Amino acid sequence: AVITGAASGIGKETALLFLEHGANVVLADMNNATLEETFELIKQKNFEQNACICLTDVSVEQDIEKLVDMAVDQFGTLDILFNNAGIGGAIGPITHINADEWDRSFQILLKSVFLGSKYAARVMKKNMTGGSIINTASIAGMGGGSMNAASLLNFFIEKKIIKIKKNELKKISNEIGSDVILGIKPSSAILLSCLLY
Repeated sequence: AVITGAASGIGKETALLFLEHGANVVLADMNNATLEETFELIKQKNFEQNACICLTDVSVEQDIEKLVDMAVDQFGTLDILFNNAGIGGAIGPITHINADEWDRSFQILLKSVFLGSKYAARVMKKNMTGGSIINTASIAGMGGGSMNAASLLNFFIEKKIIKIKKNELKKISNEIGSDVILGIKPSSAILLSCLLY
């Protein structure tokens, strides 16, 4: 499994859970200090044989390609990608949002989902057992009012991308006999789309 944003929060806890259940995990994050701390915790739990870390900026295509290659090199294949990395996004009224912060929000919250899916799907298409791509987005995007514009727009665009990916990957899944599942849980803290193919 590859998990982005794995140095803390949901990504860290997911990595630990996957390891507890016997998965091999590549933990990716752009915060090297926190990533190293998380790997020390993994060592304390004696999971270091099943884990490795990769300093990754999820908005940089070469970093994502390197990350997926690392998973294949270390563990022989890739069957789970958890696109979890995120930031709060550009905050403020539309009249005052900094354009560079706006662009960075889209790179981390949206472009990263595209890049991760692009490179993971290339590997997973070769797997006879298929694979899973899981995307996280804040449920806060379903609201309005005080929600910042960049995060709100990212949420709706990501939902549309998930639907497009679902249709595209369904063709692949039909070839190998797997299912594509789209799950949206409005009552939870996150939006998950799980594409099995």
